[in-house]
Amino acid sequence: MRLLSRGEEPLEEGWIARRLERALAWRRRWVGGEEGFRLAFGEADDLPGLVVDVYGKVAVFQLSTLGMEVRREEVLGAVREVLDPAGVWERSDMGARRHEGLGPRSGPAWGEVPGCVPFQEDGLSLEAHVREGQKTGFFLDQRESRRAAGRLMGGRVLDCFCYMGAFGLRLARAGAEVVALDVSAGALAGLRRQAERNGLAGRVSPIQGNAFDLLRAMEQRGARFDGVVLDPPALAPGQAAVEKGVRAYKELNLRAMRLVREGGVLLTCPCSARLTPPAHLEMLREAAQDAGRDLTLLWEGGQPPDHPVRLAIPETRYLKASAWQVRRL
Repeated sequence: MRLLSRGEEPLEEGWIARRLERALAWRRRWVGGEEGFRLAFGEADDLPGLVVDVYGKVAVFQLSTLGMEVRREEVLGAVREVLDPAGVWERSDMGARRHEGLGPRSGPAWGEVPGCVPFQEDGLSLEAHVREGQKTGFFLDQRESRRAAGRLMGGRVLDCFCYMGAFGLRLARAGAEVVALDVSAGALAGLRRQAERNGLAGRVSPIQGNAFDLLRAMEQRGARFDGVVLDPPALAPGQAAVEKGVRAYKELNLRAMRLVREGGVLLTCPCSARLTPPAHLEMLREAAQDAGRDLTLLWEGGQPPDHPVRLAIPETRYLKASAWQVRRL
């Protein structure tokens, strides 16, 4: 069920704009000052099927349901009215649309939108690849996790699934030597470009490859790190994939724990909504037991306030993020 209203009033003209205004007021209160933020988060903002992300003067929207698809022009008008952006891009290319009988659509919706949209996060110069990048071009939901990494981790750090390096750049700026791992050559090219722009190229070493294979190979040759960041894609995207996804998460975390030096830090961030917080902790407990490691919690977080969690909608709490000190048993 997609709930638009608890009353019987008609959805008169302007209701999307009013809800976007309400959502913007929430962001200004709780994440004010951010150049990159999520304006609308579907059901969490009473706008099921609609996501709107903002990068500076550019807005990117996604429509995942038929209910929002038929209101596309109203959505576009509301985004323009509420944000007054320089350009709007549509990224309605997620797989979930097929469940609504919809095909993918991606392209310009209004105004001028460059391929790489620059924006600032805590003094770092970053870029969102709104046309072809992951999600809407950037991982806005890991903002608090990146801040925690900069506080808690140092020395030589392995950044797995680094994408274009937002974690690694934060760590490098804090003084760490970062080995950044991703399977995508394009993502690593973006990492190099951003590292150069921020004067951090000498502190980040990109490696291309499959994380599962490379973590195993690193363990076999005795590699050790003062910290490991695990920010994998959703390995349990649906209920049918939960069991397989939990096994994959366990394998990744087990390998990462064995690569962490005594007393080092593991920052792990699964983003599968179907992996509940209790199930996440149980997975970590089993991985630590099999790895022969003891974990002590240093920090626990999740998605920031521009990705609101509604108590009545458990699916809105999808990101689990925690940092652990790792010791041998």
